[in-house]
Amino acid sequence: MPTTNSASRGGRPDPGGLSTATAATLMNTAAAAGTGATTKLPAPNSAARRTKLKGKRSESSRSKNLRRQKDRPWARLDGEWVELGDRINLKNRRGPGSLSEKARLKEVKPDKVKKSELSPLAESLDLSNRNLLDYPPRLWKLSKLTGLDLSHNYLPNVPSNMSQLLSLRLLRLGANRISRFDPSIIALRRLEELDVSENPISTFPFQFLPSLKMLILSCTKITSIGPEVSLAHKLETFVCRNTKLKTVPPELFTLPRLKMLDLTACKINELPDLVSPCGLETIVLNYNLLTGLPKSWSFLHSSLITLELGINKLVEIPPVVCEITSLENLVLCNNQIRSVPREIAELTELQRITLDHNHVVSLPSSIRALTCLTEIGLEHNLLTSLPVELSDIKALKRVRLTGNQFSSFPNLAALGSVEKLLLGFNELTVLPTSFLPIAQLTGIDLGENNIERVPPSIGDLENLIALRLSCNQIRRLPTEIGKLVRLRRLYLEQNCLKKIPSTLGKLRKLEVLYLSENELDDLPDNLRFLSSLQILLIGENPLSKFPPTIYDTDEILQFLEDRAEEKQRTGGMYKCP
Repeated sequence: MPTTNSASRGGRPDPGGLSTATAATLMNTAAAAGTGATTKLPAPNSAARRTKLKGKRSESSRSKNLRRQKDRPWARLDGEWVELGDRINLKNRRGPGSLSEKARLKEVKPDKVKKSELSPLAESLDLSNRNLLDYPPRLWKLSKLTGLDLSHNYLPNVPSNMSQLLSLRLLRLGANRISRFDPSIIALRRLEELDVSENPISTFPFQFLPSLKMLILSCTKITSIGPEVSLAHKLETFVCRNTKLKTVPPELFTLPRLKMLDLTACKINELPDLVSPCGLETIVLNYNLLTGLPKSWSFLHSSLITLELGINKLVEIPPVVCEITSLENLVLCNNQIRSVPREIAELTELQRITLDHNHVVSLPSSIRALTCLTEIGLEHNLLTSLPVELSDIKALKRVRLTGNQFSSFPNLAALGSVEKLLLGFNELTVLPTSFLPIAQLTGIDLGENNIERVPPSIGDLENLIALRLSCNQIRRLPTEIGKLVRLRRLYLEQNCLKKIPSTLGKLRKLEVLYLSENELDDLPDNLRFLSSLQILLIGENPLSKFPPTIYDTDEILQFLEDRAEEKQRTGGMYKCP
């Protein structure tokens, strides 16, 4: 079983070799895999057995990894490795108002609030996560308080005493047991930011808090918002995620200062018509039931910068989207979109477009008009090629094509300015004989394909920092890989490698090297020159020995020998230290 031990280079480096911490990491990894420093250790898997199982294992790994990515449709949505939980909270962390919660209240022991914390001169106060069952009586005497955090407690409804905190500007009440507000809160005329998320409230008194600039109502029991929302004429940010809200009141779009609207993970299936332009800059409608947008949304053409419509029921890019010419960020992932219209060329300010997890077959040549585009996400679609016109977009730096149907490498001319290219989970078998047209690449992912050979042209990519070739059928590496002197991360696990070229020792900046699940029976001595190496994974290889020059540490070698003897004595079972 592969081991994923890692260690930072905190130990003292041995002359000409790895640090002690790094060597220990490697030793633990090797020991767990059943390998050792001397020939006394039997190889856990013969090369013949590994060759026999390679096809079945690689196919199983490919389908398993592909299914894992499809089960996490929001992976990499906002940045490189951002998961769904980092974007939206689809579940209450504690489930306010549930029977189990009420039963727990009897056993809750509130933390004591010290008198020193409730100083009359205090301007901010943090009483979050204190298991409070009620509001401290002395709290209402803090007349100078401008910021108050009472989130993650067990507090009941907001009392009338709250109106005594006349200086309050920020109030956090998230994750409590609040179901209603006392009308007296209208006295809080300076309150600008309010968070009441994760509470069992079903309505909100907009008419009592007209001074609010930011309001967060996520994970509540709100099912509708009435016309009274128009009274919140100073509201700039409104967040209402993960509720049962089905309709959006048109009055919300008449608020003169509203800049950001987030209605992620609701039950919205239609949107209101706009009767006039509004100043909204960001609209987030991910994870709803939308099938389109009203034509009147063209009123947003001069203000809207970000529009997110991921995980909805769209079968096409709504035509009105191409009329919102101010857009810079467009998210349309996880729908059933089959094509990209030629009118997309109207979005000349677009910098980032995400179309992951759709059914897109091709891109229009008019895409060349998107001269500001820096990133395009097309993961898990049906693409087999890229239009050469993509090369006209000189600003393009990141192209994500994971999980498509590329059987040959995309047109290099189309990737003229790209720095990061993701091509994992495709059907590639052969790599280009020359990478010079894309020599500016700093990162490339070619994992989970059917590549058997890495050509010498890989040495053209001298700017590479990260190279991933995991889960292929690669049997050997060219010596030219030693030209990648800027490389820091190299992933070669789950291949058919039998030898590692000695030129790998020239990669002095290499920090991460994955070699597990191959057919290696030896490692080159030159690995001792990898002075920056922090993580080396070599589990599940038929290694019979390690070059002592890599470690130069007698204690570690003795440790391996002891573990080998113990494993033989106990029939393969040994205790972890």
